[in-house]
Amino acid sequence: MIFLSRVIKTALNKRLNSVKPQGKITSTVYLSIMHTSDVQHLSRLVFRKSVLAVNPPDLVQREILVLNSTLHIREQCYRLNKNCYLIGFGKCVLGMASKVEHILGKDLQRGIISVPKGYMTSNRLDVNDLSDSSRISIFEGAENNLPDEGSETASKEIKKLAESLQESDILIVLISGGGSSLLSLSKPPISLREKLEVIKLLGSSGANIVEMNTVRKRLSLVKGGGLASIAYPCKMVALILSDVIGDPLDIIASGPTVGNHDPDDAAIKIIEKYELTDKVSLSVLDAIKRPSDINQTLADHVQNVLIGNNRIALEAASRECAAFGFNPVIITDSISGFVSEVADLYMRLISLLCKLLQEKVALGDFINEINPILDHMKVDKHVKESIYAYVLNHGTEAEKFCLIFGGEPTVKVTGDGLGGRNQELALRIGSKLYEHETNDSDLVNCDVIFLSGGTDGVDGPTNAAGALTYSGQIKHAIEEGIDPQDYLRRNDSHNFYRHFNKGRDLIVTGHTGVNVMDIHLLVVQKKIGSLSPL
Repeated sequence: MIFLSRVIKTALNKRLNSVKPQGKITSTVYLSIMHTSDVQHLSRLVFRKSVLAVNPPDLVQREILVLNSTLHIREQCYRLNKNCYLIGFGKCVLGMASKVEHILGKDLQRGIISVPKGYMTSNRLDVNDLSDSSRISIFEGAENNLPDEGSETASKEIKKLAESLQESDILIVLISGGGSSLLSLSKPPISLREKLEVIKLLGSSGANIVEMNTVRKRLSLVKGGGLASIAYPCKMVALILSDVIGDPLDIIASGPTVGNHDPDDAAIKIIEKYELTDKVSLSVLDAIKRPSDINQTLADHVQNVLIGNNRIALEAASRECAAFGFNPVIITDSISGFVSEVADLYMRLISLLCKLLQEKVALGDFINEINPILDHMKVDKHVKESIYAYVLNHGTEAEKFCLIFGGEPTVKVTGDGLGGRNQELALRIGSKLYEHETNDSDLVNCDVIFLSGGTDGVDGPTNAAGALTYSGQIKHAIEEGIDPQDYLRRNDSHNFYRHFNKGRDLIVTGHTGVNVMDIHLLVVQKKIGSLSPL
């Protein structure tokens, strides 16, 4: 087993260098002998490859063509005459801006982008910097994904540029996740402090991204179609990378280039839902209650183009898993809700898969039991049918299952610890695995490996993208005197993973230049060897 494990690790390293494994060790052999530690290596590799598949410059390249002094973006054409300007805000816009400038050349007159604080000097997976002769100015702000003076300064400069443009000008707008904090300009008399207070209150209450951005639109001069209104009458093209379930353009970065058609009472209902009416300032309440004063008809002159989303990353993950002999199934790209609820759903699914692998449940009963789990995950009918067909054809012969999920759950923060939704989800699932391993014979003969990672490379205010959990992890932690429940109570998942196993179970990539929500990889297999943590 030790020799075979080394063979697999060698193959994994070759795969990292985009070289196919050589020799007679086939993917079928990987499937039958892969050790738990090898699956952990593979999970990390798959996560990295899936992130690289959503490389923003590549996505931009697919959408923009300059031919005979004409800019072609899908079905639209724009005449070029050194009349292009660029603005961008979000975690992905540096690479996007670099590619746009390369394509447009001298037709690009000026640009401004707003990126996360520390991004330019941080350890990064992407290497998409601007040239020394670039006409694009870079502003950094929104430390820990919260609006600050840096992002406010950048937003003022972006607004000034947009206001200066004429009807003959073309404004290319680059938008990605994180844009809400990086394009932050409050409606007077709301102060930055007051706006920040609302965002923190909503975040700690467990509000999801749709709720957060519905409120943000009412507090901003530039969100909810405000930027499009300010830039009128120039021609505007927005290239958008989605970090929101379902890809609603009016919610991504709070929809600065999209008309806001929320009901007038939508924002105040969210404030009331989380019982924050008495906790926010009067100026915030007044802005939320007043009908929007942004001229939404002006937003119709914009071409909004969705260039990438979570589904692209999941499909890349599936291809990588298949290359190593798995039979992966993409379950959904719409995982949402509180992390605690998502962990419960995943654990129900894990238990059911373990029973099937050990032939402790009939195929018909398995399908009846998995159906409500899939309903909670909002899995569509076609995916359900493919899962049922796979189980009916392979269920009794399978040695392992590989499932892929995407989405973005939320954490209700009650403690003062350090972490993020991905690390907390991994720790919660690991803790539940330990409970079942201790009290439930159905999991004793199975190995479970689960990875949860944010595609932006930053999970909460930490340097990790997420974490790995696996069978036996929590048992080893407890033996070392590390109490996972104490860390969970304090929302301190990051420090749990830092202290256990010398931090090796953290997923650390640095900033990726990508932001298309989260990726969850789940492998459930028959036990084939003793645990060997990385």
